[in-house]
Amino acid sequence: MDKRKIITVTAQTFSPYDFERTLEDVLKEVKALIKTYGSKARLDYDPHHYEPYSSEASPRFGILVSREETEEEYQSRVAEEKALGDDREARERAEFERLSKKFGKSGRFLND
Repeated sequence: MDKRKIITVTAQTFSPYDFERTLEDVLKEVKALIKTYGSKARLDYDPHHYEPYSSEASPRFGILVSREETEEEYQSRVAEEKALGDDREARERAEFERLSKKFGKSGRFLND
């Protein structure tokens, strides 16, 4: 029925100031990040990042990794989607009942 989704998570964040060193040192850090997170991981820059309780932006880099959702995440998502569907069905059923009382079971409007 449902398939597992590929989700993207932020595996690590760090300050742009972490790049204020020699290019050789930056290259070593990037190689270490590739070794840890793989060559498919992405580097994302967020200039509008706010720390909790901060009134000023504090730009951040993030390492984004795509992966298949875990069994727990999958079960949680499926349960949430079912609950949302059930809620929508209940609202639609209540609306149908309300309109049926107002216009009759035939579904015809008063001006027909």
